[in-house]
Amino acid sequence: VSATCLSSIFLLVAGVIVAVLQINRRAHDAQVRNRVQTPIMGGIKQPNLNTKSIHKEELGPWPICMGKSGDECCSILKEYVKKCIVLDVNAVTMMDYNLQRVWVHIDPKTNLVVKVPHRG
Repeated sequence: VSATCLSSIFLLVAGVIVAVLQINRRAHDAQVRNRVQTPIMGGIKQPNLNTKSIHKEELGPWPICMGKSGDECCSILKEYVKKCIVLDVNAVTMMDYNLQRVWVHIDPKTNLVVKVPHRG
């Protein structure tokens, strides 16, 4: 058996192994995305911290919003949280802790974000 034949067989087997690994990874990522989270006390859903594919921008805080308008900040955050509420920096907020809510504090004169938004 020639060296060319052996190297061709080796490359074919290596390619099949890589393809199978990628298919398994994509299937796992799809299962993680489709997983339904169980509500905790009060019906609040927590971000799923057990996945390897979680990104920091999903959890917050979001310093990227600093200096942007309140509405612009909420448009960035709408894919990560259910409620994004724009309010004056001196406004009184509810003290209950809700992981699906973000308070976006703005300067009423400039309408720009002055506090780093975070969950709660």
